[in-house]
Amino acid sequence: QAAGGSPTEPLFIRTAIRNPLDERRAIHVSLRGLPIGWVAQIPHSWIWLDGKSEKEIDIMIWPIADVNMYQYGKNREGRLPGLAPVKVAGFIERSYTEVIGSAQQVVGSRFYPIGGTFYRVGVRKRGSIRLEAEGKSERKDSIRVQGAVAPARADQRVMIDIVLPDGKTHRTVETRTNASGQFSALLKLTDNNKKLQSGPHVVQGFIHNASELSDAESTVVTVMR
Repeated sequence: QAAGGSPTEPLFIRTAIRNPLDERRAIHVSLRGLPIGWVAQIPHSWIWLDGKSEKEIDIMIWPIADVNMYQYGKNREGRLPGLAPVKVAGFIERSYTEVIGSAQQVVGSRFYPIGGTFYRVGVRKRGSIRLEAEGKSERKDSIRVQGAVAPARADQRVMIDIVLPDGKTHRTVETRTNASGQFSALLKLTDNNKKLQSGPHVVQGFIHNASELSDAESTVVTVMR
């Protein structure tokens, strides 16, 4: 997801470039399929790699127009595509030494494809999330968590994570926002032995893979039980 706004935040995608040959060669890298309204950047057009070695690079992809001009979520009036299907491909140059004709001209060279990868980057409005956890709830073995996302959007995916006092046991629930951007969830506190632990319970909320808002995380809230 690329968060649209002013300025726009580019999405950095870590990509591994590999040399399939046994000898040191230059690996040429290209980007294809970028739609109108999007830009991308790779740090180098080619990378020298030893035989069978690899190197990781960061590829940047981001939207350049106002986020409301893209089609995404319930915003169907945008005239720019809200999804950028980008293919990153690698090539190795094959140069020939043979000569032909009376002029003794070199035959030429060509580029052999060595593979690639495919990314689907979607535009989202930059979002934030706040969360509150109640020390007491309607059930002894649970904590009631509530909060809201901004800007307010309905049906956005929110994940709530709690770490029990042992620091190892996690509980995660998924919920959705209502029309005003608010959400609520009930988190169970029992461990794998179905027992309650006393001490600090650490709670945090996340906007995750939502249809209109970019990924975001709340501040950490600690509840003593």
